[in-house]
Amino acid sequence: MRMPRLDDAPLAVKIGFAPLLAIIALALVASGSWWMNQNQRSVLTHVVESDVPQALRLASISQRITAAHGELYLLTTGKLADIETARIPDRAAALSAEIKAIRKEVDDVAKEAEPANQKQLKALAGELAGYQDAVDLVTGMLDADATTAAQFTVPFEESYIQMNATLAKAVKSASDNT
Repeated sequence: MRMPRLDDAPLAVKIGFAPLLAIIALALVASGSWWMNQNQRSVLTHVVESDVPQALRLASISQRITAAHGELYLLTTGKLADIETARIPDRAAALSAEIKAIRKEVDDVAKEAEPANQKQLKALAGELAGYQDAVDLVTGMLDADATTAAQFTVPFEESYIQMNATLAKAVKSASDNT
């Protein structure tokens, strides 16, 4: 028995063969494009719903840490220059409360973060805990001896730089995972 060939087929089959192959090829290309589009959509949805809000929260945390760090120097300078000294205890309490709130937000972000980012965020929370203890010590010393308290602020700059470096690592890790 001989194998069927296209030459032996009727003319109508020969004319319809090329368009049939083209339709099959177009269907394969369209289904591949649809599948790729769905994958891109899911990745983009993850970025928009998860990664962007987390990046914005990390940026907010960074701004709040910077503001708290600046407030410590304002309190120390205000005490040494005898500017609004009556408000210093209230501002010191507000500073301590702000650092606690920052720590809580870092803990919340760490719970929602990808596992790769949690390590840096937990390290940042630990650094903030040490920073808060030191801030409480310095603000407590302001009333007793402002000059000595001012000398204790020198390590704060190193701690602040370390916290920013840890936060930068967390941001980089989050952007690398996207």
